[in-house]
Amino acid sequence: LRVTDKIQITGGAGMGKTHMLVNDIFLAKGSPYNSSGVRIYLCINDVSRDQPLYQKLKKESKADVKFVKLPEDEEQEKQLFDMFKSHDGDQVIVFDDQLVEGKRSVGKRVIERVFIAGRHMGLGVILIEQSPMTNRLARLNTDVFIMFDTSMASGVAHLARELHPESKGKRVMQCFRQSTGKRHGYLIVDARAGAGERRFRDSSFNNVYDFSIA
Repeated sequence: LRVTDKIQITGGAGMGKTHMLVNDIFLAKGSPYNSSGVRIYLCINDVSRDQPLYQKLKKESKADVKFVKLPEDEEQEKQLFDMFKSHDGDQVIVFDDQLVEGKRSVGKRVIERVFIAGRHMGLGVILIEQSPMTNRLARLNTDVFIMFDTSMASGVAHLARELHPESKGKRVMQCFRQSTGKRHGYLIVDARAGAGERRFRDSSFNNVYDFSIA
């Protein structure tokens, strides 16, 4: 992963999405996010700020970790993007869908703007959602999908058909069920050009699903 990647982490409540974000992405050994030159913005609700996992991240990360508010009007949106532009280095913002849900119009606009223009500012985005189908523009511009088990299986099946139309999504769904069958397991889908044989992996980050084998 690169700090400037656009990532969606999807799945049901209690599946381990925050644990994965903090331990497997931000604080993992050799993680590009765990560097003194990186800034991490956490756009999460007030209750989540006190979660032990986010407090652990703030304490242990070498990056500059900041909590930010979701803009409520155009002026606050401008201030947020001015903050992005003022940082000389890689940065990433995390959006929690529970926060955005109550402020759908503003939150949706800010998220879509980051997904489209973020890379020009050295800014990555990580969107935590229940379903990968919630925001079409974000989905079409996502570099990496990380999918946990969810009750919204129809959304995963729709994305699976987009990712592997050759099998009408059946191969992807097989990988998804196998990966999420383990406790806190997830499927990693690298949608970036050139991902090649490492496009589909399980939560070990090493087990590759080889679609060339029937």
